[in-house]
Amino acid sequence: MAATTDTPTGYETWQELETVLLQRDGGAVRVVLNRPETINAWIPQLGVDLQEALRLCEADDVRAVLITGSGAASPPARTSASRAA
Repeated sequence: MAATTDTPTGYETWQELETVLLQRDGGAVRVVLNRPETINAWIPQLGVDLQEALRLCEADDVRAVLITGSGAASPPARTSASRAA
């Protein structure tokens, strides 16, 4: 799957799994849930890829891991009917 998230300054793509992207800057790794079309909704493959990503992060020179998601997600809008309840 192609990366759909911007890479922060200093980070480079390290590994690309089916639903997870790993970006690295020295000892820091960003694990990016990369299913923005579904707001990163959980599916079995995401669990498999997340486990693999964390296994890869067990490398001796990885010192910090940040787990984040790609795409923009916002809370559902409230309608006037839900505010009245």
